[in-house]
Amino acid sequence: MEEIGDNINSNDSYYGPTLFLRGDKSEYVTKNDTEIIRRHFPKATVETIDNAGHWLHAENPDQFFEKSLTFLKQE
Repeated sequence: MEEIGDNINSNDSYYGPTLFLRGDKSEYVTKNDTEIIRRHFPKATVETIDNAGHWLHAENPDQFFEKSLTFLKQE
């Protein structure tokens, strides 16, 4: 738990597929963050959940499930 809030080192990268979900009503992941995300996760997909803030899974569970499942089914 202590490491969750730690910053990623500037040279750290993960080259596997990664999904970032953001709510269209949330300021937690902004469009400006996309550049930083791609620097550390070059194969990242950034998806936006409609009509959701920070609690994506509770505010739009259908779209959260759909986007998550689509990502997980990719080969």
